[in-house]
This record gives sequence, structure tokens and C-alpha cells, in this order.
Amino acid sequence: MKCPICGKESEGNERFCTECGAKLEPSAEPKPPEKTEPVVKPEQPPAAPTAPKPVPAPYVNTAAAGTKPVKEKVKRDMSPCKPLSTWSFVWRSLLFMIPVIGIIFMFVFAYSKGINENSKSHARSWLIFLLIAVIILIAGGVLCYIFREPVLEWIRTFLRNFLSE
Repeated sequence: MKCPICGKESEGNERFCTECGAKLEPSAEPKPPEKTEPVVKPEQPPAAPTAPKPVPAPYVNTAAAGTKPVKEKVKRDMSPCKPLSTWSFVWRSLLFMIPVIGIIFMFVFAYSKGINENSKSHARSWLIFLLIAVIILIAGGVLCYIFREPVLEWIRTFLRNFLSE
């Protein structure tokens, strides 16, 4: 079958075009040409030359003034990738917990080409977790520095009351 919109040939009995998504109509089998007698037309004088017909411009989304045209979809490899096994998940998690080497391996697994997409996602989730932990630690350190005197006074008072009883 051939797509009526983009002209791509489909391989089988697909109902939609894999290129543009248009609905494919099942075509009837081509009929063999019938034998007919050629019709002889009398010669006519040559017609006057005519101007070529205008070709319509390609469709551009102009819904509102000042908006950008719709971007074409980026083709991505949608082939399924192998899921991580339990052992693979565990050893990667243990590897990522090693202080300096773990961070290096997080970046290697997260941004290298040719690595399983699920492995990349796992490494990226660890990087996000690490980033959040660093932000929380920095915020906690700043708060402890700002409020160190009231907190220390509260601890001293608590210890005096607790030890005196």
C-alpha cells in the first residue's frame, strides 16, 4: 500500500502510515488492463500556450500572529530496550554508593553512547538524587550557621534541666 499523504510504501497490512500517521485505505488488487481499440482523434490545431498553474504553498501553522511554526517531530529509536535485572540494578546501586568512583561511573553510565536506555535512566536518577542531597546539605549548613547561638543555648538549657533532675 502507498500512503496518500507522504507516498511511503507500507510493508504489510498496516492501517496507518509509519511515516506521517495518515490512515491507509486498503486498495483493491490492480486489474489487468483491458484490451481496447485505440481511438483515433482528428488532428487539432495547436492550442495557445497557457500560463502554468500555481502550486499551493506548503502548510504552515499561522494560528496566531507572532507564533513560531510547529516543529517537526524528531525521529527517535523506539525499539524496546532490555530492562535491568535485579542483580544489575543492585550492583549498579552499590557501585554508585562508592564516594568518588561512584560519581564518575554515574556520569559514564548516564551520558555514554551505546548504553542501555534503562541503565542511563538509572544513573541519571542517582545523579538527581545526589544533586538534591547536596542542596539539602548546603541549606542545612547555612541554617545551622545562621541559628547556631539559639540552638546551642537551647541544648545547654536542656542538658542542665535533664542533668539536674
